[in-house]
This record gives sequence, C-alpha cells and structure tokens, in this order.
Amino acid sequence: MSDALGLIAADRLALSRRRAARVARIERLWPALLPSLFVFGLYLAASLFGWPQALPDWLHALLLGAVGLVMVWLCRRALRRLPVPPAPLAARLLDARIEQASGLRHQPLATLADRPVVSGPGAEALWRAHQGRVAAALSQTRAGWPRLGLARHDPWRLSLLLAIALLAGAVVAGSRAPGRIVSGLWPGYQNREGPPPHVQAWITSPEYSGVAPVFLATDASGGVGQTTIRVPQGAVLTATVTGASRPPSLGGDGRDRRLGPQSWTMTRRLESSTVLRLSAGGYDLPRWHIEVVPRSAPQVGWTEPPTPAMTSGKEDDGSDRSTRDQPLLRLPWHVSHPYGVASLEARITPEGARMPIVVPIPLPGRPRDAKGVATPDLAADPLAGSAASVVLRAADGSGEVGESPVARVRLPAHAFRNPLARAIQAQRRRLALHPERARAIAADLLTLGEAPGALQTQTDLYLELVTAAALVGGTMAPDHRSEAAAMLAEAQGRLWQLALSVEDALGNDRAARAASMELRAAQDSVREQMRRMRELGPQGQNDREQGELRRRVETLNQAIRRRMQALADQARRQGNAIPMDPAMGGGGLDLQKMMQQMQRDAAEGRTDQAMRELKQMQSMLDRMRAATPRDAAAAAQQAQAAAEAREQMAGLKDIIGRQTALLDASQKRDPHPDPTGNPTAAWRDAPGEMPGDAPGGMPGDVLSDTAGDTSAGPPSAPGSSPAAPDVARRDEAQAQHTLQRATDELAQEFKAFQGKLPQKLTDAGEAMQRARAALRQGDDAAASAAQTEALKDLGDGGQQMRQTMSENSSRAESGSGGIIPGFGPDGQGGGGDQGDGGDGSDGGQGSADGQDRDALGRPLNQGSGRHGDDDATSPVLPGADAGARSRALEEELRRRDSDRQRPPAELDYLDRLLRPFAR
Repeated sequence: MSDALGLIAADRLALSRRRAARVARIERLWPALLPSLFVFGLYLAASLFGWPQALPDWLHALLLGAVGLVMVWLCRRALRRLPVPPAPLAARLLDARIEQASGLRHQPLATLADRPVVSGPGAEALWRAHQGRVAAALSQTRAGWPRLGLARHDPWRLSLLLAIALLAGAVVAGSRAPGRIVSGLWPGYQNREGPPPHVQAWITSPEYSGVAPVFLATDASGGVGQTTIRVPQGAVLTATVTGASRPPSLGGDGRDRRLGPQSWTMTRRLESSTVLRLSAGGYDLPRWHIEVVPRSAPQVGWTEPPTPAMTSGKEDDGSDRSTRDQPLLRLPWHVSHPYGVASLEARITPEGARMPIVVPIPLPGRPRDAKGVATPDLAADPLAGSAASVVLRAADGSGEVGESPVARVRLPAHAFRNPLARAIQAQRRRLALHPERARAIAADLLTLGEAPGALQTQTDLYLELVTAAALVGGTMAPDHRSEAAAMLAEAQGRLWQLALSVEDALGNDRAARAASMELRAAQDSVREQMRRMRELGPQGQNDREQGELRRRVETLNQAIRRRMQALADQARRQGNAIPMDPAMGGGGLDLQKMMQQMQRDAAEGRTDQAMRELKQMQSMLDRMRAATPRDAAAAAQQAQAAAEAREQMAGLKDIIGRQTALLDASQKRDPHPDPTGNPTAAWRDAPGEMPGDAPGGMPGDVLSDTAGDTSAGPPSAPGSSPAAPDVARRDEAQAQHTLQRATDELAQEFKAFQGKLPQKLTDAGEAMQRARAALRQGDDAAASAAQTEALKDLGDGGQQMRQTMSENSSRAESGSGGIIPGFGPDGQGGGGDQGDGGDGSDGGQGSADGQDRDALGRPLNQGSGRHGDDDATSPVLPGADAGARSRALEEELRRRDSDRQRPPAELDYLDRLLRPFAR
C-alpha cells in the first residue's frame, strides 16, 4: 500500500510541477507583455470612441499596422531582457511554489530526494515511515494561480488610466461597442450606426452638350437603381452625403471633400461607361449604371447640290440678265448632332486658288437638327465665275468637327456690261491666280487707262486705276515683301470698286453715277455696322452702337432717295417718266419698311434676322443702282399695272362685303339655315383683311362706277325695316342684280388689263343670278345656297386674279428686271429674293403660288409678322402673326424692366423672363 501511495503522490507531484512551470512562465512573461497590452488597450479605447474608423480606410489600416508593430517590438524587447535561471535553481523554485501553494511546511518535497545519514535496519524502517507520511501529505499538492503583481510592475498606475478610458469608451458606444471594436480592428468594415445617411446626387453634363443636369435616384436603404443613365462624355457626377459617421466610399477616380462633421461631397468625371456604388456608415447606398456617349463629330451634308441663286432672264442682246441681279451662291445645308451644333461654315476653293474662301453660316442658337439655305455673295471675289469645290464644316461645343461630301459648283459672277469693267475684272482674276506676274498686270492696267471710255473722260476713275496699278506693281519690290499680301488685298478691293464705278458710268450721266456710288458706299456702311454689332454680341446693343446704326440707315435712306431722283431726272431728259412715291413703293416689302424692320430687329438683339433683311434689301438696292432709263420706263408700266391691280382687288373686296350682307339677310329669314354656318364669318370677324385691301382704304366705290346707284342695299338686320318680307326680298333681288353686273364688269376689266378672264368670277355671276331668281320667288333657302356658292366663287376668283397678276408680273420682270423696288407683282415691293435671299440660315424657299395661303389667297404668314397690318394686298389671318406677338411681348417686358423703381422681386422676375430673348 505504501508503494501504491508513493506512485500516486509521484504522479500528483509531476502534474503540479508542470502546472507550476506554466504559472512561473506566465509570471515571467507578464512584465514583458504589459507595455504591448497597454498599447493595445489604448487602441481599443480609441475604437470604442470611433476615432480610427473616422479615418480613410487606407490610413485606418496604416494605423492598425503601426499599433501591431509597436506591440511586437515591445514584446521582443522585453523578452530579450528576461533572466533565465539554472535548471537546479528553476526546479527548486518550482518545488518551493508548490509547497507554498499547498501549505506544506518543512520542505517536504526535499524529503523525497534525501537519503538517511545512518544506515541500519532500524534507520531504514524509520526513513520509509517518514517518506510514507510525506507522500500521504503530497496527495493534495497545487501549483496555485499566477501572481501578476500589476501594482508592482506599474508604478505610474497607467493601467488605472487605461481602465478609465475603456470604461468611458464602453459607455459612449453602448450597444454599439462590439461593432465598433470589430470595425476598429477591421479597416473598411461598415458598422451600421444610427439612421441611414442622406444622399443627393446629380450629373452635370459638359457645356458643349447643352443638356440640363440629371438628378439621380437615391435609395438609402441599399436599393439598386437598374435604369441605365445616358450622359455625354466628360460629364461630372456629384454626390453629397449627409449624416454619415465616417467617410463614404464611391467607386472610380475623383475628388472627395469633407464639408462638415458628418457631410462629404464626391465628384467623379465620367469618361467611360461604368457602374458606381456608394456606401457609407455601414449602409450600401445607391448603385448607378451609367452609359457614357462618346464624343462624336456633327453630321453635316447637302439637302441638294449647291447652285447659283440668281433670277433668270435675257437682255436685249441675248446675254444673261441674271448678272444684273445680286449674284449669290445657294448652299442648301443640313446639320445634326445629339448635343447641338456650335458653328457651321462653308469652305469654297475655286480652281487655282491658294486658300479657300471661308463663309460662316449663322445658326439659330445651338440646334440639334437644323437645315437651311445659305446664300453668300461672292461677287467681289476675284475668282468668281470659276469652278469650285465646296465643303461644309460643322463643329460642336467640344471641338469635334464634321465635314460634308465635296460638292462641285461654278461660282456666280457679276457679269459686267461695260467692256472696260470686264477687262479690269479679268486683270483681277490674273492677279489672284498669278501674283508673281504683278509687274506685267500693273502694266496692263495702265494700258487700260489709255482705252477710250470712262477712264479717259472721268479723272477720278483714272486716278483710282493708277493707284491700284501702283499697289500691284509695288508688291514685287524687295522692300515690300513683308507687306505684299496686304498690298495685294488692297489692290484687289480698289480694282473691284473701280470696275463697279466704270459699270455705273455706262448709260448714266455724272450725277446718276455719283448717286449710284453714294448708294453703294451707304450700303457697305450699314452692312459693316450690322456685322460689327453681331460680332460684339450683347455689347453691340448699347445706345452708342444703336445710334450709329440709325445714323447709317438714315444716310442709306437719303442715298436711295438721291439715286431715285437722279434716275427720274435722267429718264425725264430722255422723254421717259418714272413714278416717285415718297415711301418708295406701296407694298409691304418696300425699302422703307424693310429698313424700319431691320432697325427694329437690330435694336432688339435679333442681329441674324437683321442681317438677312439687310441682304434681301441689298439685292433690291443693287438692281436700283444698276437701273437705266429704259428700266425706269418699264418700272412705270409695272407701277400702273400694280395700281390697276390694287383697284380691281379693292373692287372685289367691296363686292364680297355686300354679298356677305345679302347672305346674312337671307339666312336670318330662313327657318332651316345651313348647319355648316356662314362661310364668311371669318371675313366679317377680320374687317379690312379681305383680298385686295389696298393701303389706306379703297380708291373708290367700284360699284358706283360700274353698276349705277347701289344705295338700296339689303337691310342691316331683319325687322329693322317696317317693310314686309316680300318688299325686303324685292330690294335684295335688285341689290343682287347690281352685284351681278358689278362682278361681270370687274371680270371684263380684269381681262382687259391682264389678258385672262377669271372663270370663277363668271361662275359667281351665274350663282348671283340664281340667287336673284330665288329671292323673286320668295325661296330664302335657295337664295342662301346660291349666295353661299357665289361667295365661294368670289374667293376662288380672287385667287385666280392674284395668280394671273403674279404670272404677268413675273413676265414683266423677265423683261425689265423689276429694277425699281416697290413695283413688283401685285403691287408689292419688287426685288428682294423671297426664297433664296437671306443671310444663310433661311430654312426655306419662300411660298410658292397658292401655298401657305388660305382660301382667299391670304398668306398664313407662319407667325413671321414681317409686313405689318397695313399690307392690304397680302392680309394676314388673325392669330397667325405669332412672331409679331412675341416681339410685342418682349417690348412690353423690356419697357417694364427699364423702370428700375419697381420692387426688386418684380425686377428679378422680369429679368428672368427676358433671358430667353437675349440668347
């Protein structure tokens, strides 16, 4: 039993010694681990307060790594300094710990290893008995707990401060403490704390696109937006996050900026399609699918091949009369771009030219899809008349440029009638093609000065020729090489003006030629001021520029009058006559009205429209400037025909008005009126807007001249006369007979002047005859139907009259050219290309005969509002003049905005309303 007890005690002792060794190891390592544990405790306290998590993820990770390195370094440093006792001493120390922990006295463990001092049977028995008692006592040995002695190793009591910090952090974190500890030890871990952050996001498109900002859908609960957002390349996404406990995360490269304690803004430039995901505060915020539309060049092309834009016709000598009109090149264009076209130009390269001619084409703002017709005037170019290649170049706001296919065209040229002017133009062409032959060209120019003609008889023209020849020859001088290009350009300009002056001298006396030159100078002056105002933009609308424009327009007006007077004097001396109208024509497109409209458009900032009107007016002035006495005689005939046409149209209006009154009386007596109503209601609602309404009212009562007394007209209303219905019908039948005779007379007069009988007027007379018979029989229903038919035929007859007058006027202009403005077809200003004229952004060709008109031939006008209310030969339907209403609205807004005494809120509102008009 003693041996078994010894084995048990030995096993127990061995176990206790192993445990004691572990405890001793812990006690030895504890002082070495204390610095590292203190650093780690500080980091945990900071995590409970959320300080590391507030850092960017990369800085958070860097801090965590630094803490770990410090802890490792402190441990290694302390472990290296630990003493290592010898093995016997270490064993004795372990036994002493066991004895102390087990409460054993007198070092019983040492007894196990001792030997008796004396030997003998008695001594051996006594020793074994002693060892047995010791073994029995060792059955309850313990290793004990480690004695860390924190106070002994922390004399500064830093552990107490650490405990306070951890306790405070735990109190602040509360239930979020575990999540904060995890997020502090795991950089990038999104710990959801508090409510979801508030997100606002939008995409700002680049300026070239003209697209408004796009506000993005946000779902703070982590929803995913599946809609693909299309944006132009270069757009910028901006996201603002408010209420996030730590910096948000957004994919892509960009800039993040802190706005406040819990507010951030992030920007990302979008150059390619991507998916951006936003997260903050432990929440997965929206995810946006963005498709980036790459930059692309505008699409530009021709709607039809370019052609010269001149009126056709032949001179008496068989030459092309179109050269007497303004030679224009017609360029029908079409551009498109998803985000708008910023600029458009035509590059025209004549054969043999060293540099292309660049013609800017104005666009209405930045259109995404637009088409029009540019009509540049290239007559002054020395290579006019040459075959040329034309390319359209369109650019968007980002600088991307698209080109059209190359088109071939022969440039229109001013064909001079004077041989000397043609010779000067030929030298200009030689100089443009071969500037190296400048000396020979200068000699040829001086030779032209010796030829009989205007250069011999008029000193000023000869001096101009000599000056131009000197400039041409001087370009080859060695000391003028640097100025050669400028000298050549000046010489070309002088030679062009000289050719025009020589041409003006043909068939004109000195006074007429001087008036023509003055008119040309005034034209150039107005055109230059208009170009300057357009280039200045909003600054070109100040009082100074407007006053200068008014002064130049007034000078042009005076030059026009002097030219007309000189032409009339010259025609009078040659036995011809030309009618002089102070307003220079009675039509809506006469020069006076065009100048007034041009001034209004320029004053209100519509410089492109003003330039188009100026160009149209210049075409008319060029014909006036080139007019001869023969043209004056033709103009007189056109004026007479126009006056007759206005008188006849006025007579037709009078007939329509009286026939309408008869129809009213018949319909009011008819117990079963036509459910379609009176077809003339619109005519009565718009008095003064009948076909043929002449300016200032009718020239006289046509009925009085053709049908005798018409005072016995129909009653103004039923029951207004005490006469019985039969008496009223008899009076109306008599009035109907008078109108029938007046209609027949008008048709015959029109045939006598225009050579063609309007068939619809004949039909109207027959309908009136049936209405008269029905009235005599007391059949108001039949009379009403016949009168309605008569009114319809009168309207159609008015259209036929206008068509015939237009055809006759066109034939007259083919012979005379419509030289004098104001005496064109139907008495409306002659000249002025209606379709292809303009500055270059005209979108159409004008209205063909019968197109864009109502049943009476009145133009719908499409809201242009160009002719004013007194254009009686071309009345406008009520409500169609949208352009005039828009201008009136703008003028009223500007009038109110000019009163700076109004309340600031009202002035700010007016300024916002005026912004669209300033574009």
